[in-house]
Amino acid sequence: MNKSKHIRPSYALVPVVIFLMGSALFPRSLYAQNPACGSTNVPSGNLNLSWANQGPGFYYEITMESNIYGFVFVTNTSVPSLQFFADPGHIYTWGVRFAPVGTQDWSGFFDACTFATDCGSYPNAPACWVPTNYDVDPSSCNFFLFFGNSPLAIDDFELELSTDPSFPGGQTQTIYGSASFSLGDYSSTINVSNLAVGTKFFYRARAINDCGSQSPWSSVAWFHTRTAPKTLNLKLFLKGPLDATTLLMSDGLRTGGLLQNMGISPSVLSATGANAIVDEVLVWSHDPVEQDYFLQGWLLLVQRDGDIVTLAGNPLTVALPLGNVAFSFHHRNHLPVYVANPINANASSTINLDITQLSTPLYGTQATATVNGRRALWPGDVNSDGQVKYAGVNNDRDVVLSTVGGSVPTATITGQLDNADLNMDGVVKYAGANNDRDVILQTIGGSVPTAVRTAQVPF
Repeated sequence: MNKSKHIRPSYALVPVVIFLMGSALFPRSLYAQNPACGSTNVPSGNLNLSWANQGPGFYYEITMESNIYGFVFVTNTSVPSLQFFADPGHIYTWGVRFAPVGTQDWSGFFDACTFATDCGSYPNAPACWVPTNYDVDPSSCNFFLFFGNSPLAIDDFELELSTDPSFPGGQTQTIYGSASFSLGDYSSTINVSNLAVGTKFFYRARAINDCGSQSPWSSVAWFHTRTAPKTLNLKLFLKGPLDATTLLMSDGLRTGGLLQNMGISPSVLSATGANAIVDEVLVWSHDPVEQDYFLQGWLLLVQRDGDIVTLAGNPLTVALPLGNVAFSFHHRNHLPVYVANPINANASSTINLDITQLSTPLYGTQATATVNGRRALWPGDVNSDGQVKYAGVNNDRDVVLSTVGGSVPTATITGQLDNADLNMDGVVKYAGANNDRDVILQTIGGSVPTAVRTAQVPF
């Protein structure tokens, strides 16, 4: 624990032995009588300060500072004593100088004099937490500590980390963090780096002051650091651009020059054939218990054959939360899907997840369309509200119509990346061959225009 932080008065405390006034000599130094310099466990509350009386011809200036608050006060008095309220668990630094009445011909301060008020005991423990239990970056992790309305001053927080919840000696890392004071509350942020990857850690914290008093330990909590990097081989089909015969998706957006501003590597964007880029997709990892808790997200690319790659054209390689992880897949105008069975991130250095396969369990009922024995995400969510609707309030069909102008249904829009382009051929059409309106009708069943298809996800 850092014990070098005691605050000294901003005035220079310079010992000078003799002060000359006319023919009279008198000492410039005043020595504390109560409390004496270096005193500990001085009772807190209303405290009487006193010092050597210089006689009726002098008055005194007293300064007081605290290691927690900093400057406390400066005041004058004509008597050699002063009462002030001292908080418990503080180290106070004080000094006195004197001058003849009616002048400001001050003597110098004596050397800084400090005393510590009684420490008592802390009634409770501080709060301590990390941002998430499941996804802590082992290279750098911040712990947040807080003690509100503490009856005692807090100088430091002590944090213990261990892979054993009993925190045995030799297996426990101890880190100290200085406490900051604001509006009656104490807090600290302690950064810990270079933790072991793929490991479960336990942690606890307590508060300490300069008197040596310690609060109780906080409750033992835990977190997982991320695993070593894993390669994720991911695959999906989007039904909108999917050819049911070849099971290849159209790359009309790419050939139409509509993917130029997405930060895609030029060599990746120029690829043709099965590896040509179709569009961007978003993949999320989730807490498998709190399924609506999003852990990590990646903006990726889907190729014509369904392979999902990074903007550089490679399989995704990332560190994952320790233990089981769930995944969801999203596209801007298709309904998302959530993989029902979590994946053990520690099982292998490679994770294969192909949601085009019927054997891959998905959350909900009819979460995807089935095309030639393979799964594909439902198209038609033009307004991205998690539903595909052909009629009624907030339906997707009207968005297609308004995109082409709203009055001439045979009009088309080309040359722009738009959610209304459901078959992703680079053209928004409301009527005629290969129109986008019919895609919505097919997704909801094709015969009952008031039917609604809702995303099968737990969030």
